[in-house]
Amino acid sequence: MEDGIVIEDVSGGDSNTKGSQFVWVPVGKIQTTNGEKEIILGRYSFDSEGKPSAYSGFYKEETPSEHAETVFVNTVAKDIEDFLYKANLNGGYYIGRYEGGDGSYGYRYPRTSSTSDNNPIVCKAGVYPYNYITQQQAATLCRDMYNSSNFTSDLINSYAWDTAIFFIQECNKDEDYSVQNRLQDTIAKCGEATDGTNKDERCNIFDMAGNTREWSTETNANTSPLLPLVCRGGSYYTSDSGVTTSNRTATLKGDDAYHSCRPILYL
Repeated sequence: MEDGIVIEDVSGGDSNTKGSQFVWVPVGKIQTTNGEKEIILGRYSFDSEGKPSAYSGFYKEETPSEHAETVFVNTVAKDIEDFLYKANLNGGYYIGRYEGGDGSYGYRYPRTSSTSDNNPIVCKAGVYPYNYITQQQAATLCRDMYNSSNFTSDLINSYAWDTAIFFIQECNKDEDYSVQNRLQDTIAKCGEATDGTNKDERCNIFDMAGNTREWSTETNANTSPLLPLVCRGGSYYTSDSGVTTSNRTATLKGDDAYHSCRPILYL
């Protein structure tokens, strides 16, 4: 369990998503080599040593009915209450093993503009992250990645992000992974490192501490100044030094070279 159970899309009907991989993040009591652990689905803050506590800041995870639209509209979770209910009921959810990749151009080189925003999104190793993308486009790509009556796909929310860190720290030797930063000087393909050696992989999940920051469905309720868009995680971009795995970054930018996204699935 602590290695992270990986599933792969082997469907022959959709060449865009075929080969995409997801990792099961357990919720509830689990057995590990170090005894029983309890993974509690929640939103967390982490202190300088990586110890979690319930998040109490002004960032919010809103429902569509609660969400106050602004000129920089955040696309909130498809149904956050449904996600919470089903993740607890089924004992977990799936997180993209990698940052979402550009299924058209990402095999050859990283995107250098937002001119091809409707490329398919994949979740595979060896593909460059889908950067130069707005939060709204990221949400649409992730929630439309699959259309199934058996499970739901969506852009990652703050519960899914924080609980994945909680799981990693409980089941991996890196108990301070939440405050680590895998700063790189250039964007890398998903699952790879720019130096070829120092891969950011924990419990089979890659690049939460580095490569690109990632759009989330979280919103910023602090309106002075108005910075409603919230990104998570670390970044390769040199000016983002000190931005860690658990970091929340509010921004006005709807389209940014240094932001990608990560899909989730829940039953």
